[in-house]
Amino acid sequence: MRTSTGVGGVGGAATASGKLGLTKAGSILNGYLSSTGGAGQAGKAGGAASASSESLPSPLQGTVLKVAVEQGAEVSEGDLICVIEAMKMENEIAAHRSGKVTALNVAEGAAVSSGDVLAVIE
Repeated sequence: MRTSTGVGGVGGAATASGKLGLTKAGSILNGYLSSTGGAGQAGKAGGAASASSESLPSPLQGTVLKVAVEQGAEVSEGDLICVIEAMKMENEIAAHRSGKVTALNVAEGAAVSSGDVLAVIE
């Protein structure tokens, strides 16, 4: 039996019939994807707030590069709130609902942790 590594380091083993079966690492990944609705963290932006919540939490740890709104501004769902740099990647954080920004807890250059409330939109 030979072993190969697929996308993202998921291992596979070729069986006698030539079909590729997942190894333990692949099973763990599939279990993770199943438990997160198939999208993993990337699809949910690391835990994005639901539209019913007023708080917009940071989906990741990083440094705020840009703040696109001011406190008191009216925003629509999907509008850019801020940009967070993490691991040399710029991540745009969008409003999860329409409303008024009643609290803005970020500033350019500030460090944020995953789960920190970036803004409150009522």
